Amino acid sequence: MTEDALSDADIACVRANYRSLADVSCEHGDRLEDVQALVRERRLPGPSYVLPDGTLRSVSPETIVSGSRGR
Repeated sequence: MTEDALSDADIACVRANYRSLADVSCEHGDRLEDVQALVRERRLPGPSYVLPDGTLRSVSPETIVSGSRGR
């Protein structure tokens, strides 16, 4: 494991406390493509974590709610 690699405990914590960008966008009525564009434009922060398998880019739900409503 490298210094910046996530431990099993880290991964469990991220999965328990952060959501995927797609899930949070959908739950709040935002189109994923629109939210991704805001991230690319740096109007919203990017995902907090990219897990080792690369499939779960996690964000805090509060980030999307507060950022997407302020467009």
